[in-house]
Amino acid sequence: MSISSPTGTLDLTNVSLRVGSVTANAVTIQSGVLDVTNTPFNLSNLQSNSVVKVDFTDTRIVRKYPREALTSASTNVSSSTPHSSGSYQPYEAFTNSIAGTNGADAWVSATDAFSTSAPYTATANYSFEGVNGPWLKIDLGESVQPTRMRIHRRDTLVEHFDDGYVYASKDNSTWTQLRRLNALGAYTNTNPADFTLDTSESYRYYVLQVTSVTYDDGYASVGEWEIYGYGTASDHTDVVFSTTYPTPVKDFLEVYYDGRLSTRNDEDGTITDLSGKSRSGTLNGGVAYDSTAKAWTFDGTDDSLTATLGNPSGAWVHTSAFWVKFDTLPTSGHDQIYAVGTDGTGTRTGARILSSGAIQFFVDGDTPNTAATYLTNTWYHVACVFSSSSERTVYVNATEVALDTYTATTLNLGGSDTLNVGGQTLDGAVGNFRIFNRALTAEEIQTLFDYDKDLYQKQKSSLTLHKGNVGIGVTEPKARLDIDATNTPAIKFSSNTATIVDRNDKVIQEIKGPHGRGAVPLRKYPEVAMTSNVQAGYVVSASSEFTDSGPYNAWEAFDDITGGHAFWATGNSATYNTSNPPTLSYTGTTHATNVEGVNKYGEWLQIEFPQKVKYS
Repeated sequence: MSISSPTGTLDLTNVSLRVGSVTANAVTIQSGVLDVTNTPFNLSNLQSNSVVKVDFTDTRIVRKYPREALTSASTNVSSSTPHSSGSYQPYEAFTNSIAGTNGADAWVSATDAFSTSAPYTATANYSFEGVNGPWLKIDLGESVQPTRMRIHRRDTLVEHFDDGYVYASKDNSTWTQLRRLNALGAYTNTNPADFTLDTSESYRYYVLQVTSVTYDDGYASVGEWEIYGYGTASDHTDVVFSTTYPTPVKDFLEVYYDGRLSTRNDEDGTITDLSGKSRSGTLNGGVAYDSTAKAWTFDGTDDSLTATLGNPSGAWVHTSAFWVKFDTLPTSGHDQIYAVGTDGTGTRTGARILSSGAIQFFVDGDTPNTAATYLTNTWYHVACVFSSSSERTVYVNATEVALDTYTATTLNLGGSDTLNVGGQTLDGAVGNFRIFNRALTAEEIQTLFDYDKDLYQKQKSSLTLHKGNVGIGVTEPKARLDIDATNTPAIKFSSNTATIVDRNDKVIQEIKGPHGRGAVPLRKYPEVAMTSNVQAGYVVSASSEFTDSGPYNAWEAFDDITGGHAFWATGNSATYNTSNPPTLSYTGTTHATNVEGVNKYGEWLQIEFPQKVKYS
């Protein structure tokens, strides 16, 4: 058998491939041995059943740019008009010196670049990409993927940026804004402003522009500008094992907007629907697109994404699934994440974020909230499953979360209703929004979460061999074992005791955990402060209560309040003999049956958990 000009994939499932001798471009496989000595050889995308991928990749290290200190004027560095003194030329921001005499070894712009009275904003004398403000530009001579930058102040002068931008270009013609510089703080020459850049692209040309300063001299200054990133040269080869997650279900989609795949048409302000049903979404009020997060951003005033669905009338069984990040929480009430239908009891359903940080999966007329609360500036995957008006389930990051007890309002949609994403002062971003015409299973929701978690939560589902170190979820491990446990437990032991041994099998560390849980700490239950006898899956009951309407109800023994009148007390009819304090003998007839094989008499308090828990 011979293979020439391959155009596809060789699939060897459940068969054996025997290799005799194959030679191509000095790469030899003979007697089962692959010889690549002194030969450039790239093995990429070696896959097994499209689930685990093995990459043998050239790896680069982060370097500081420019690679050498500049000591004289260079054609690689330029700026808007510099200071009229003839000193403070553009190259002096790249001399590797942060201790010049009275602010020397620094770039200083012309003195007519800013207003000399507060708020010291840029004049129109100098601009870049249509934005007012002086600028400094460098050609690094090679393409670099930037990861971080540092800006030093002049050594003796208190001169700071108040606002500005970093731009980058591949061809010195088309420029991309990488970051706004409006929160650098009071940096110095020895404690510089230090900030990261989140981009997968490489650029050769960089511009630093200042649009506002904190002083009244009319100019901008930069003591030293340091650029860090990955160059084009390869330093070594890593082995990376990574997971290729299954593609989420696509059947029964009602609408699907994907930040990576949906096409935005700026002429009519729409984005394409990927469900196959041509339900384009209309962007209203200035909805913006975040190219890094691959999501749509809402400014908290009048932004919304709307579309007309094809849903049936009545209690539509469906699932919504989306990624969401809250820049701020509402100061009171709620902000709408999305809604389907029109305002009115039972005629609209959707999800909201409350001022408490809880998520509400509502039908107009009821308000079931999640017991858990959520943070700002954090991406969450949320799935809301509507099986019936009284059967709703919310998953956050593929984990089902408890809902407060509520009285269900019957959903009665009109049919072919309006979808509104944002629309009620949502301040944040939404990505990869889907609605399905059925109730998804927990496993299907897990697939949706897994498929995008590396993008939104910056997880790396990989194991990397790098310079003799092993990294789990870490691209460049710095220790023999380096684990990123930002969103998942670092190590989970299945036995009571975990041991670490040396090469002679001598135990050098032993970790004992409670009750077979290894290093997992004990948790306090219930996790929520109870405010009623039934909440978040917990059910509290007692033989009697002081009064039916309170105070001293059974749930008050679990409300996380240890002072005042927040406790459980039995009813007045309870009978205890008080003649021999502090011993109070029970003389009543109330009892708990079959406790350790016998009846135990006395008033009792009980809590039922939503799941089994091993207690200590």
